[in-house]
Amino acid sequence: MLGEAEAIAGSRWFTLAAMIVAAFFLFTGEKGQKQGKRQKQQKQKEESGRDEKIRMSDRRRQTKRSVDVKRTVRITVGILIYVLFAGMGYMNINILHEQEQYASRLNGCSGTISGTIYEIKETENRQQVFIKIVDARGMSGEEWTGFHENMKLLVYVEKGITLYPGQEAVFAGRFEQPEHAGNPGAFDAYRYYRSQGIFLILSDAELQKTGKQYSHIRAGLRKLRKRISDVIGNLYGEEDASVIRAMLLGERQGMDGDVKRMYQLNGIAHILAISALHIAIIGMTLYRRMRKWGVSYWSAGIGCSILVILYGQMTGLAGSTMRAIIMMGLLLFGKAIGRSVDLLTSTGIAGVWMSVINPYVVLDAGFQLSFAAITGIAVIVPVLQQVFSKRGSADLINKLGAGTVLQHIFGAGEKIRQSLTVSMATFLATLPVIVYYYYQFPLYGILLNLIVVPCVSVVLTGGIGTVICGCMSLQAAGWLTIPVKGILWLYEMLCQGMEQLPGACINIGHIPVKLVVGYYIALLISLYFMTRMRADRGDRTEGKQTRKIVKKSKWQVRRNQAVEEKCDQQTIKERKHRKIRYGIAEIFAVLIFCIYAGSVLDRPFTVAFLDVGQGDGILIRTEQGTNIMIDCGSSDNKTVGEYVLLPALRYYGMAELDYVFITHGDKDHISGLQELYELEHTGIRIRNLVVAEYGDREGLLELINQAEQHGTEVLYMDAGSIFSEPEAGASGIFRIACIYPGESDVHTDANEASLVLQASVGSFRLLFTGDAGETAEQQMTETGRLDAVDVLKTGHHGSRYATSESFLQYIKPQYAVISCGKKNRYGHPHKETLERLQAAGAEVYRTDSSGAVILQIRAGKIMLHGYGG
Repeated sequence: MLGEAEAIAGSRWFTLAAMIVAAFFLFTGEKGQKQGKRQKQQKQKEESGRDEKIRMSDRRRQTKRSVDVKRTVRITVGILIYVLFAGMGYMNINILHEQEQYASRLNGCSGTISGTIYEIKETENRQQVFIKIVDARGMSGEEWTGFHENMKLLVYVEKGITLYPGQEAVFAGRFEQPEHAGNPGAFDAYRYYRSQGIFLILSDAELQKTGKQYSHIRAGLRKLRKRISDVIGNLYGEEDASVIRAMLLGERQGMDGDVKRMYQLNGIAHILAISALHIAIIGMTLYRRMRKWGVSYWSAGIGCSILVILYGQMTGLAGSTMRAIIMMGLLLFGKAIGRSVDLLTSTGIAGVWMSVINPYVVLDAGFQLSFAAITGIAVIVPVLQQVFSKRGSADLINKLGAGTVLQHIFGAGEKIRQSLTVSMATFLATLPVIVYYYYQFPLYGILLNLIVVPCVSVVLTGGIGTVICGCMSLQAAGWLTIPVKGILWLYEMLCQGMEQLPGACINIGHIPVKLVVGYYIALLISLYFMTRMRADRGDRTEGKQTRKIVKKSKWQVRRNQAVEEKCDQQTIKERKHRKIRYGIAEIFAVLIFCIYAGSVLDRPFTVAFLDVGQGDGILIRTEQGTNIMIDCGSSDNKTVGEYVLLPALRYYGMAELDYVFITHGDKDHISGLQELYELEHTGIRIRNLVVAEYGDREGLLELINQAEQHGTEVLYMDAGSIFSEPEAGASGIFRIACIYPGESDVHTDANEASLVLQASVGSFRLLFTGDAGETAEQQMTETGRLDAVDVLKTGHHGSRYATSESFLQYIKPQYAVISCGKKNRYGHPHKETLERLQAAGAEVYRTDSSGAVILQIRAGKIMLHGYGG
């Protein structure tokens, strides 16, 4: 591996060389084209007296020779550009790899850093300050080597501190790496910040010193952003303002949670990301206006490029924004030099450039979705238009006459068909990426986008207009907000209506990468066969037209009719056979994909002990597809329902919870479920809530009322009750039995009255004890309802007052799972409990150190692993 300094130097030289070669490639191609035209005109004059056949023969040979030379030159230069960019990418990946390794060595250390602030973001309670490090030292003043000016750092500071982009600053604090996702489906901070080239966070930061100089342009953009945000807040309501801020400024962190989930659930959340549509409205509107004013191509292009770059800088330069700016720059550059840039080429250039600068960006979900959508428009739309286009429709519209009602009707139908084609292509291109990252897709999203997307330009234009007018007069701008508010209200009504339809959102769950690759292969094969079938149909249509012309012009020639009919029959037969072969091949490709999908989606019996902090949360998915939850709450995570439970349910494809068992009414066991009931637009339905017949009824009254209001049936269970699936899976029949409490059991508090459940799958047994302590454990062993178990969910988060030695000797667990929070104030798990588990021979897994603990039964074996450890 190269050192960081050598890699940075090499990257800069490769970048310069690539830019020089690319410029030479563009300009020499244009020059060669013009020179070729002059030579062509001169030769035409010289050869005017020659024979036509000789002239045509010479021209073909010269054209072929010229084309061959140009093709060779362009291929050579193209390979050289590729090599240069590949070298630059290799250098950059070495830089990032060195920084990532250095960050892992500094994890947990304390020190001071000095650097230049390049971006500032505000959240509800604090500021996110992004710094390029210049110098780093330990708390005692010793200098740390290994840092470089290109290494980035995220610092959290209080909201009241005044800082500016471009300002030098010195901070002291504790270095930490971003956290990996600790639960299935949860936000992976490490992956997200790595895509931005950030590997370290300075927590508990203290500002020690700031410089006087700063970037006035960036500071002005930040001030403008704040001004625009305030104007939007004054003109619109809270929900509408959050949507407008997301669409104009890219501020999605402060967006209303219910509105955000509603847009995501219905497949229109993409309108909230600043992308090509925003850049086109802002940049191209100004470009056309400047061209009408007589401004030259170069001046108009440079002016618009500066505008969109400043706008992108103001909004944070997200991945989709960066792609749109690069593509806009290529479009304007092409107009200036008199060339057109096709969509696929500009997309490829933008993708290569972004991935070369930061190779980790290709792992970002936003990057993949953005490029998948634009690639789908470039590749799939032409195929769909070719396959589903109606021949002669354009001629029919023109024949109807300008301004007629029928022309408007046919024209509107053609626009709807084109919009549907674009929507379908985008859906097909992004479907596997959406499912891979978000585990679900909206079934009616294609139809909804036909209405939503055309109105986005009205919302953006209206939003920009109201902001400009609002900076001068809020009262006058209030009238301009009416159409924008009306469209946002229409969006909400449409989304709510779509959610009432059956199968509005299909929860598939997590899928492997192999399935994504298989999908795209099957899609490409299908597109190929669709294109070939359309080509055959076009040939057949042309053949019919030719035969009609021949028949009209030579109807007297009867003697060749038999021969022509025989040839026509053979041609038609061949085309029918070819069409059948194409259809069979396409069906075969789809069947292979379905079989492959079924094999990779073979889901075993799974139990997920979620990392909810200080609390309990367990999800069970059986081989027959029954979805079960046992408790979900936390005493130190106030948003456990939204950010832990809901993503996990989507990860496992649990659109419905068949049974939710609640052991008792403590908040660290029910708060997540209560929050799930309160959240709107989740797409999750709970069918049955199961509580103990003789347990903590008082502490569960509020939850029971909440469940009944949402249409959940409440069931009661006592010792001896058993739920069993009707059919056996690959590992056996799944049963879950209530062990405790019964009518005769005596309990002193809510913890001792916890509902205790024993689940069995074939010969494997799992015991879930809630917060039951030694008293409950003694009563369970005396009744003889317990069996030896393979897995024990340790009672009361590993408290010393539960999981007694006699109880462990009775159930003899092979594995024990402890659910507790990091550095919790109770000191769970207690040392005594860990010692008793070790003496009993149980292998211990803890959510505070391993993240969620995942249990699966495969091939007759129990396998456990930590999700985040």
